[in-house]
Amino acid sequence: MENEMMTHRKSDIQSKNRRGQSPLIGVVLMIGLVTVSVVGVLLIGSSAVHQIRGTVGVQNAEHAMREADARLSQVAFGTNDEHILDFGGQDGNVEVTNDGAMTISLVNGSNPACSRRIEFGAIEYHGADGEVVAYQAGGVWKRTENGSVMISPPDMQYRNGTFSFQLVNVTGSASGPVERLRATKNVTASRADSEAFRETFDAPRCTPPDNATLTVESDYYRAWADFFRTHVDGGTVAVDDANETASLTVILSGSTAESDDNSVSTQRNASVSVDVLGTEISSGGNLNWVQNDTTGEWEVHGTKRNAPINMRINVGDDTYEPWGDGVGPTDVIRHDINDPTNGEHYHFSENVTAGDVISVEGTAYGIGSVDWGSSATKRLNQYESGGERYDYVWESYRTDYEGSLMTNIVVEADGTGTNEGNVVLLSDGMAVPGYGSANPEQRNMSQMLGGRINDTGYLDLDPNEFVLVYELSCPDATTDDIGTGKCGSGDPDYNDAVVLISIHEDGSVGEPEDFRIHVTMNQVTIERADG
Repeated sequence: MENEMMTHRKSDIQSKNRRGQSPLIGVVLMIGLVTVSVVGVLLIGSSAVHQIRGTVGVQNAEHAMREADARLSQVAFGTNDEHILDFGGQDGNVEVTNDGAMTISLVNGSNPACSRRIEFGAIEYHGADGEVVAYQAGGVWKRTENGSVMISPPDMQYRNGTFSFQLVNVTGSASGPVERLRATKNVTASRADSEAFRETFDAPRCTPPDNATLTVESDYYRAWADFFRTHVDGGTVAVDDANETASLTVILSGSTAESDDNSVSTQRNASVSVDVLGTEISSGGNLNWVQNDTTGEWEVHGTKRNAPINMRINVGDDTYEPWGDGVGPTDVIRHDINDPTNGEHYHFSENVTAGDVISVEGTAYGIGSVDWGSSATKRLNQYESGGERYDYVWESYRTDYEGSLMTNIVVEADGTGTNEGNVVLLSDGMAVPGYGSANPEQRNMSQMLGGRINDTGYLDLDPNEFVLVYELSCPDATTDDIGTGKCGSGDPDYNDAVVLISIHEDGSVGEPEDFRIHVTMNQVTIERADG
């Protein structure tokens, strides 16, 4: 019995001990969890604080570099030859580097390129996280593990044929934690560098240039490339990752194309666009006097039947027939560009290779039958009677079946072809021949050319624009036949079609004779000013 009671008592004691241990273990576990949490918070918080400090440090550095940019501009371009740059409160290191450069090259025909290399330095702030903010060549840049970006642009622009760049070259050897830097302009070196630059590019063999290329070697070369793309219109930008360079090339458009009597050839790879400015082969009749209900003015009204015209575009070895509405019983009608119901907005563009010859051939047919269900009203020339001028208003109709072939112009690159004299090429500054219009229902050349002909009768075209004029109703004609009545009714008049050819080369920006390059070199010495 006694043994039994002792056994129960021992069991109760063990049970009480276990119950007593449970709160103790819970307290220990809670303390452990709190400790782990506190350590985790401290670690995460420390990382976050470090990241925030790094971000704030870079932002402060960007602000400091913008301030330095303003001060350096005052030193380089103003009357104050010295200034203090404040970098106080920065956690990172500031260093002056000397590993940037810019090469400018002008090419003039077969002459050796006129080229000059300009070396320039940078003031760099190196943050704790590896980010770098720098002042270089008049701009502020930032480099991270993801690449480089521009914070503020350098003083460089291309406008109205003039390339201008005010370059600031910082030199020195300051490095490490820096509170203040002293910037001093080296007047003698700045003048010598600017003069040497002018002498290089004022040489006769350098002007007028065919193209100009600017190449920047920099740790921030990709940001420079972005600057070129966004701040220079018409330039071609290239990036060379292996050499860490960004290049900008501007091509002077006056050297892109050469013209022949009836075709154009390209000197370099480019793009060509062809636009029909107007077509006029027609027959008019049924004239009546009609009083305009709105204006009360008297007008001459008539009907106008349009003859079919097809055109083909040759680019090198390829031939295109892109125009017409594709509607009609025959291939000729489907490609008719003299259909008054289809408008006159015919445009074609294609890339061309250097040396390609571009020509636009035309074919005209007689009027077989007229689609009297089609019509388009055009107010064209004016009619003069008794000293008064009246508007001609023509109701124009399309042909639904072509008649016999009138003229087919074939232009071959080697100078052979058929009826090649029936198309004439005109370029900027040429006098527009007084071909006029054969019939009153037809527009004259000045109406089709519009603003491309000036008040004195000369063509006013953009660089690398050319006008083609066509005689399509009188085969085997030349301009010498004008006024002879060779084909009757005033033909040949070279007023049957007018086409505009435009050559555009990527990077083309202006006329060579108008190109100017102005680079001002300013050397600024950087040294510590902490003491």
